[in-house]
Amino acid sequence: MQHPTLNDLIDYDRRELSPQQDALVYAHLLECASCIRIHERETRLIGALRSRLAAEERDLPGAVSLALLDRIAAPSPWWHRFTRPVVALPTAAALIAALLLGSGYLHHPKSPQLDASYFMQDHNALTHTTPFQSDAAVPAELASDTSGDAQP
Repeated sequence: MQHPTLNDLIDYDRRELSPQQDALVYAHLLECASCIRIHERETRLIGALRSRLAAEERDLPGAVSLALLDRIAAPSPWWHRFTRPVVALPTAAALIAALLLGSGYLHHPKSPQLDASYFMQDHNALTHTTPFQSDAAVPAELASDTSGDAQP
């Protein structure tokens, strides 16, 4: 077998080769001292980079930090309050309950209507009589309301 490339050695270290390629690189590393040195050097370099990155504290770029702070400080629209689940769910439940319970009040049957002329005629008939007088004449409009003792 010919010498594996540097990318093949890196992929071998990451276990990204197919089983056949992995076996070939493994067999070659058992026989070739120069490839073993390259592989060990690359392994040490990757290890050093990983430990350096793990030890360093990384900050966000300044523009990203400023954009985040601006977005946090910016006032949210008034309607955003109602999109939170803590507010939206009880509000929706109250609206549904109001619609279900209130629908009976909105569609109640109409009460019978009396014509205003009935009240006018009744009032007119009552004003022409003298109440509590035994010989008072009962108007014709009220004669139907009495039990036959009306005088025409």
